[in-house]
Amino acid sequence: MNQTSLTDEDAKTKEIEGISTLHRGWHPASYIGTVWVKVIPAPENMGRQHCVKIAWGAYMFAKMLPVGESLNLVHSKRNPDSVPLTVEVEPAAKVEFGQREPLGINQYSIADPEWITR
Repeated sequence: MNQTSLTDEDAKTKEIEGISTLHRGWHPASYIGTVWVKVIPAPENMGRQHCVKIAWGAYMFAKMLPVGESLNLVHSKRNPDSVPLTVEVEPAAKVEFGQREPLGINQYSIADPEWITR
């Protein structure tokens, strides 16, 4: 299938999966514990400040953060549910979602008071 035959929805999904300003993910309902969102910048944006906004259910986190090769934003999941996360990153970057302790030394722990009610 060539790119001209992609539907609009397929094209959006392809863009969101790679380097983009908008990403969506979730953590498994059965998992409770440490979770993370990993920001992986485009090569030309390594070392630059990135504006990262995470919307998670009724809560929002937003902060300018320096991102080297990558940055794990670590937080906690306390309920047995699967609430979608929407992550906006500027400049555009790749985003991954995970559970348990993240690999790598570049981490930012999101403190509870940094989550605000939307």
